Amino acid sequence: MRQRLFLIVVIALLFFPGEVFAKTIRFGLHWQPQSQFAGYIIAKEKGFFAEDSLDVELVFTEGADLILNRLINNEFNYATAWLSQAIYTNQNEEIVNIAQILQRSSLMLVAKKSSKIYDISDLNHKNVSLWEGDFTIPLNAFLNKHKLVINRLPGKPNIDLFMSEICDAASIMYYNEYNKLYLAGLEHNELTIFKFYDDDDLDFVEDGVYTKKSYLHNNQDEVIKVRQAVLKGWLYAYRNREETVKIVLDYCNKKKLRTNYAEQKWMLDKFCEALFDSDINEDDLDTEHLKEFGILLESDYMKIVNELKKQQMIDKATPFKKFDAGLKND
Repeated sequence: MRQRLFLIVVIALLFFPGEVFAKTIRFGLHWQPQSQFAGYIIAKEKGFFAEDSLDVELVFTEGADLILNRLINNEFNYATAWLSQAIYTNQNEEIVNIAQILQRSSLMLVAKKSSKIYDISDLNHKNVSLWEGDFTIPLNAFLNKHKLVINRLPGKPNIDLFMSEICDAASIMYYNEYNKLYLAGLEHNELTIFKFYDDDDLDFVEDGVYTKKSYLHNNQDEVIKVRQAVLKGWLYAYRNREETVKIVLDYCNKKKLRTNYAEQKWMLDKFCEALFDSDINEDDLDTEHLKEFGILLESDYMKIVNELKKQQMIDKATPFKKFDAGLKND
């Protein structure tokens, strides 16, 4: 019996090297399947994780799941989150950024011109629906900078309040709800929009990939491989968008989510614009762009740290060199 078991193990090692007894790596994503997470889905479906003998399980969550707390509590080995959320959560210096995926903000405020809102000052004393939780950090920064007094309404993860005219303005994401407004019948020229990335003071970078500092210390080779697979997934998605959207839609359909090709293609296109903080053609990606891909800049980090201190949400922050894992591209 022992000889038979030994032979089975030897054969498995010969034909599946590196995959025997591999642990399952849990990778938490901070919302439901959509093109916002295309790079991770592609890394899984095109075998980029598996190429390095990584058995990765993608776990989609709800925004209210406090995903970084679940990372700290060892429910996940890796997780995606906004940089502002990570800085705020990291008061005990337990997590590190291993890849900064987005290099600019996609947050916006939108209003109907029919509400007589053409300029920022026109928002004063209007009904404005604003998302809560981590989204409040850049939104409050916007209100404070422009000294706005509004009637604040709690935001919803859809366009219903805005379309029903319960509010005059609302927070949205450029890669998501902005297009849904158009698909719901509103022409873009009917809207006044305030893009946060147009204002350097408010351009807070968003989605990044995190792990625990202790996990990085004990699994550095794995972390490097996971990071490389994620970046490879995003580059593949960037260069193969039609195929990528179809793969993403398969994930959406399995979750029975209401969406379509047009929605997910728009989301992928606009998300890709924020990967390099510039609208560049996929054929024009050069060595310099790829060198900077996935890198967290200290200036972006300190901008949010200073804003969190201004809003009295933190007294101190992890030094940048301890927060950033310092992993570079090949």
